[in-house]
Amino acid sequence: MELIIKDANDIDKYTRMIVELTYELEKSCQKKETIFCSRINLTPMEFRCVRYLYDHGIVMANELSNNLGVTRPRVTTILNKLEKKNLISRDIGKSDRRNIQISLNRHGKEFADKMYQEYMSFHKEILKVIGKDKMKGLLLNLSTFHQVLSKYITKNSTH
Repeated sequence: MELIIKDANDIDKYTRMIVELTYELEKSCQKKETIFCSRINLTPMEFRCVRYLYDHGIVMANELSNNLGVTRPRVTTILNKLEKKNLISRDIGKSDRRNIQISLNRHGKEFADKMYQEYMSFHKEILKVIGKDKMKGLLLNLSTFHQVLSKYITKNSTH
């Protein structure tokens, strides 16, 4: 279904609706993540870190900092907590001893596998209300919005 904009006032109306919807959606997603994280005994930032390590394997602290959007000292604090929970390993880089390589250890990988399955079940519980017939359109529209937003961010990034 394509949205037809009849006049300039329509674009303003839809823009206001998107502004409000994305704001409320962001708040709801943060609350959803907090609820899920409390179930698995992680903070939301620890969860994001474990998820990033699960998806990317061995990484450096600066990569985590850049991708999680937090400072290096904050990453160190998160890693210290994950290390106390026996989920990660930190190893000295072979080519440069100043580089510390971070990865999930065996226990962390098992935890992340279980976490991912629970996260999928958590979302299935939420999404089953929508129904299969509406799900395809929702996913298509969200995907389109994400693609457009990503292109805009890339085009307007100051990096």
